Amino acid sequence: MSASLLRNLNANEVIMRIENEDSDDMLETQSVSDSDPDFVFIQEFDEDEENWQGVKSKKLSNYAQRSSTVTLGKRKRVKRARPFGWKNNICKRNRLAGLNYKSRKGKQNIARQCASLTEDDRQWVFKNFRKMESWSERRSYVRASVSKVTTKQRKIAENMSRRKSSFEYHLQLQNGKCILVCKKLFSATIGISQRTLLSWLEGPAPFIKFLDPHRPRKGKTAFIQRQDMDFIIKWLHELPTLSSHYCRSRGTYKNKKYLYPGTTVSNLHRLYSEEATNSERRVISIAKFRDIFNKENFSSFRPRKPQCDICVGFSHGNIDDGEYRAHVISKDVTRAEKNADKESADVSRSVWTMDLQAVLILPKTHASSMYYKTKLQMHNFTLYNLQTKEGFCYPREEHEGDLSSEVFASLQFSHFNQYVTDHPSIKELVIWSDGCGYQNRNVIVANAYLDLARKHKIKSCKT
Repeated sequence: MSASLLRNLNANEVIMRIENEDSDDMLETQSVSDSDPDFVFIQEFDEDEENWQGVKSKKLSNYAQRSSTVTLGKRKRVKRARPFGWKNNICKRNRLAGLNYKSRKGKQNIARQCASLTEDDRQWVFKNFRKMESWSERRSYVRASVSKVTTKQRKIAENMSRRKSSFEYHLQLQNGKCILVCKKLFSATIGISQRTLLSWLEGPAPFIKFLDPHRPRKGKTAFIQRQDMDFIIKWLHELPTLSSHYCRSRGTYKNKKYLYPGTTVSNLHRLYSEEATNSERRVISIAKFRDIFNKENFSSFRPRKPQCDICVGFSHGNIDDGEYRAHVISKDVTRAEKNADKESADVSRSVWTMDLQAVLILPKTHASSMYYKTKLQMHNFTLYNLQTKEGFCYPREEHEGDLSSEVFASLQFSHFNQYVTDHPSIKELVIWSDGCGYQNRNVIVANAYLDLARKHKIKSCKT
């Protein structure tokens, strides 16, 4: 097909297109006039036919010029705008989402990492901040974690703005990494209000007094040298001490080193001062001496519990060393046997301990009118099951029973008779007590246990 024929076809097509556009305009005008009876059509061109033909020929010439350059080939695809993938829109979305983004000028902006902070990290930061003992130390931590930078964006003139700078808040995590967070998360993590945070940052720097390690060492506030501390500890451990004896099972008295009765801290400090002066050592104050005395687990008083006559006699020098050592060996053997019985206790072997409480005076009062009056004595006999950890008390007043062997034999027989009846699986009884004669070391108590064994067919009753 020649180029002239193509131009003629294109021209005819243009004429038809123009006529179709004119007819469409007429149809649109007619449809509007039909719907609106008051509509009046005003033609945009002159009524002169030549003018209309001139306009029509002008349109035709324009289309002909454009169609003269048309060549045969593939039809081009019409491109459509996709704003979602534009770089500016991507940067906006990253900024709103709190992610890193680049500005129009290509500058990389690092976003805050609030979303990456876990609850465990915040808890670790909070605990370390609360471990600081003084507010000055906490204030210094806040000022070190916040950096002051110049304002990056100004919307008004610089001389009219009251804002001179901005703050960047950082949190140091357990792994040593320091991340950038917002102001709200920073204040909520360390547990202080934003108003307090702002006052700490804008106020003067806190004053922290650091002790100079090279300052002169003199006076009461000087540090105690290691040699002087070792001298005090060595002097205390050379003092004669006594074992805790009856308080061995309690954690408070288990490793206590008791000094002899009548020893006081003031007397010990006076003796220590003389020894330190002779040895050319520094003499510390009595307050510091008392702290070291208590820290080394010394005690200047005896526990208020009864002791045997041999131990008391040996402490006063009335018992020789050989007799006391034999007593201690016997005590250790008895304690080991008691522990063995305690471990072997089961449903068929019942192990008990029994003792009489100290005399209770009734009524117990500090009033002067009743203090010197004759009071009523009350006795309390106790039994304890080492396996089930059950305790039984049998209190009685002095008019209900005295301290004779018949009373204790009756109490023990009545108790174990009822207990064995309720627990028929028991075939052996083991009862531990002290060496009091009227409680267990007599014939009446032995006959009571013999009768109990015959009645319930118990193999043995050991006391």
